[in-house]
Amino acid sequence: MTQPPTPSPIEIAHLGLRTNNPTPLVSFYKTLLNAHIVLQNNYLSVLTWDKEHHRLVILHSPSTSTTLSSSSIPTTSSNTPPPTGLDHIALKFTSLDDLARMYHAGKAGGIESHLCLDHGVTTSLYYKDPDGNQIETMVGNYDNPGDVWKHMNNLDPDNSRGVQFKPEELLRL
Repeated sequence: MTQPPTPSPIEIAHLGLRTNNPTPLVSFYKTLLNAHIVLQNNYLSVLTWDKEHHRLVILHSPSTSTTLSSSSIPTTSSNTPPPTGLDHIALKFTSLDDLARMYHAGKAGGIESHLCLDHGVTTSLYYKDPDGNQIETMVGNYDNPGDVWKHMNNLDPDNSRGVQFKPEELLRL
């Protein structure tokens, strides 16, 4: 019996940027892309410009990224400004089954996820490529866009990260 091919993402879902100065960065993207804020708190701003619940995540400080991923920020001295720029690229898959198959294929090839989060609106597995770039592979948790927006509108801004899980548990591996 031939194994089905490893699934590919269906789209780039969103980008995550890190900044030490969020106010002008948020203003820039709101103005340039006609974006609006979906969620904002002391460590992140979530923006969109279309029907998708988020297209751009702006992480406000290194503690944000260390909250998201303990290994996503290189160690710096207290006098060195934290790094800024790209934090992650999120790649959307069609189904949880496709995400599980991609996870299995990666694991069989020696690629392990370093963080798994159920964000509520998405289920996400985070990876680092050989250069340290963070890739979020994810699947939406809602079929109805109205349910996504209800979830987003009811998020506690101070507790919006989600729940960490082991992929073997959720994906029944």
